Amino acid sequence: MSQRQRIGAAEYERRSIDAGREIEPSLDPEAMAMMFNLIRASSRVMKDLESHVLAESGMSFAAFRVMFSLRAVERAAANELARLAGVSTASMSSLLSTLTKNGLIERSEDQDDRRRTIVTLSSAGNELLERLFRVNHSRERAWASTFSPEEGAVFNMLLRRLIVAHPAVPSADEADDFAAEEAVS
Repeated sequence: MSQRQRIGAAEYERRSIDAGREIEPSLDPEAMAMMFNLIRASSRVMKDLESHVLAESGMSFAAFRVMFSLRAVERAAANELARLAGVSTASMSSLLSTLTKNGLIERSEDQDDRRRTIVTLSSAGNELLERLFRVNHSRERAWASTFSPEEGAVFNMLLRRLIVAHPAVPSADEADDFAAEEAVS
């Protein structure tokens, strides 16, 4: 293939599944395609929202999620906020420092447990969030218009099921046993 030729989405998926099958002959192509496309779709939507909604404000999508999570729950400890916003606890510290420095959130000591910090949106943070949210929701509606209302309802139901699923992770011993079995076969 020449370097100028562009690989389309379906071709890239097919080639990726073929590459996965070379690595793992027992590959489940539907499972791989499901996760592969979920990640690709998520990345595409996030890039779109960052460039069309957040770029002007200089805010990252992670910071937007943190601020929106605060709007939804009003106040939260940093670790709970990280869980709700889908941000690593390592990233949360940096995000909170930046948001505090920019006057978008406020931090205070938890009165019940002085080791914990409680985070809330500031007035300026709330105003910015409301402005960005309106633009963000316009983009969300544009993306959602890809589906009929019925398809959207089914898609949301399936995504919710996936969000609450926690497939078992093999223990180190089970993983070693699996690797040993694969080496023998």
